[in-house]
Amino acid sequence: MTNPSETTANRLERLAAALLDENASYGELRQACQDFSVLGEEVTGIGEQSAEPDQARETILSSGKAVSPLVAARCAWDFARTSRFARGLHAALLEAQRRFPGQAIHTLYAGCGPYATLILPLLGRLQRGAFRFTLVDVHPLALDNARKIIGHFGFEDFIDDYLLVDASTADFANLRPIHVAVTETMNRAMMTEPQLAVSANLARYLEADGILVPEQITVSAALLDAGKEFTLLPPDYQGAPPPLQRRRLELGAVMVLDKAMAQSLGAAATPERLPPVALPWPEQQQRQGLRPALLTHIRVFGPHTLGCYDSSLTIPERLKITAPPEGPARWEFTYRLGRRPGFEHRFAE
Repeated sequence: MTNPSETTANRLERLAAALLDENASYGELRQACQDFSVLGEEVTGIGEQSAEPDQARETILSSGKAVSPLVAARCAWDFARTSRFARGLHAALLEAQRRFPGQAIHTLYAGCGPYATLILPLLGRLQRGAFRFTLVDVHPLALDNARKIIGHFGFEDFIDDYLLVDASTADFANLRPIHVAVTETMNRAMMTEPQLAVSANLARYLEADGILVPEQITVSAALLDAGKEFTLLPPDYQGAPPPLQRRRLELGAVMVLDKAMAQSLGAAATPERLPPVALPWPEQQQRQGLRPALLTHIRVFGPHTLGCYDSSLTIPERLKITAPPEGPARWEFTYRLGRRPGFEHRFAE
């Protein structure tokens, strides 16, 4: 909770300590992220109480939707996402120091939003002079306020530049060597937003042993019984909750986005669609009562992950099938790039 006599610098340090604490409870992380959002709005004026007319303006890029500065600010509320991305990025920065001894570690942060959410909790814990950052956003309001909040806390000497560009197409060749590239420009199941295109472009400019964050995003197809995804307990239930009795058929990955994949895309002309991935369609008896969905798993870096239901990014994305085949078939998935990225699926005999 906010203490009226506490300085903003002390508040940020307290919140950062909670976000990076591996032993923090969900309640502590939730409170820290709520307080972080309040702090961000106090400093920048972007947030729920703001009358700024441009804060809700999104942009449709050639590679997908760039969410508005207001929505980017709201992402901080997702406490699992915010804490695990912060921890994962912190771990990646320290690993980059090990890989590039004697060099100032330069990080390209694409889609920084108005609060620079992924790096702001880290800067007070990093050695000045040993780490440099270039912040990128396509919205002038977001970038201006990222500059404002960084300056408010006295972290200007960590920043190389603020670039108002589309990170999915911009040329970053003239920047100093890039050791870490981080972007969280995604929705569940890689829908709508340009995570793939941004990752592919950033990966082109990484040093040979550089690190892409998130380290891996896996989207897989499954059939699940929605009624058994959670165990509902009566209000007067006492004791530990019983183990989940989920019914699922996990059929396989339809995309694994990592540095190698991103670099292979970045080295070629951008296709309209990725090559299809085909999975076996189960017999009717196996899939009785089950509904199709895409599941998202994110490995931010090392052990710092987001699994199913941990975050708004990893809620299953339900799929519609109007006439499923009765006999053996292949369930084919193709990822569509462009202004409306996402998966298309069909059955092939």
